[in-house]
Amino acid sequence: MKTKNIISPKVGFSLSNVYWLCKDSGFYNEAIKILKSKNIYDHTFWSYSILHKDLENMTVYFNSKQANLKHRVGSQFKSKLVDVNNWEESHDIFNFLDYFPLVNARAHRVGGMDSAANNSSNETKQWILNKNLRETYMRFMVYLATKSVWGAHDRLMFVNYLLMQERVTEAVAEFAKIRDPQDLNDQRGDARMQYDYIKAYLDFFICGKSGSLEFKDARAIVGKYINYPVLHWRTLFKEISE
Repeated sequence: MKTKNIISPKVGFSLSNVYWLCKDSGFYNEAIKILKSKNIYDHTFWSYSILHKDLENMTVYFNSKQANLKHRVGSQFKSKLVDVNNWEESHDIFNFLDYFPLVNARAHRVGGMDSAANNSSNETKQWILNKNLRETYMRFMVYLATKSVWGAHDRLMFVNYLLMQERVTEAVAEFAKIRDPQDLNDQRGDARMQYDYIKAYLDFFICGKSGSLEFKDARAIVGKYINYPVLHWRTLFKEISE
């Protein structure tokens, strides 16, 4: 194993022929050093790290693609041996599907009302009529279920999904749980503009319930983005102002 090119067909060597020897700690330790020096990973071979309590290589084994832990422990899981942090692009506020709260009812038939919150577990199928939205929403729900703590980005995405279902009362309550907008500026990017957009949008509903027509939050926020350089977002804020 040490001196030959063991992956060459000409050598005619197969690791499967020596798996049984891996039960011996001496052989296992020497062989795995050789494989690592040759940049060879064999999933079955590395599985013996569990038998020998080899923590370093157990970590490699559990975090390998072959272990497929995303479908076993969820997309968000962290321990001494396993660290799964799989963030799907469809769960990112910056790469979100083009369903914006102000236009969703006009452009896409998504369904949903505030009263949908009182429906049975059949709610998603019944209320989200747009297939793409329904599928990404369900993936997002699974993602949230695997997290012990929701971050500010997660909460903002959840609010956006609620708005797309016209579950405004719930959206207002969840939005209030984002205590500090500064938390939206982290390694995943700065989502404070998206926060401002949703805050301005929700101001219409909050003021509507109170009977106020001042819309102080919406007016103040729109003024910040009146000359925003990105046309797409400038247009969205302009729609609010109008």
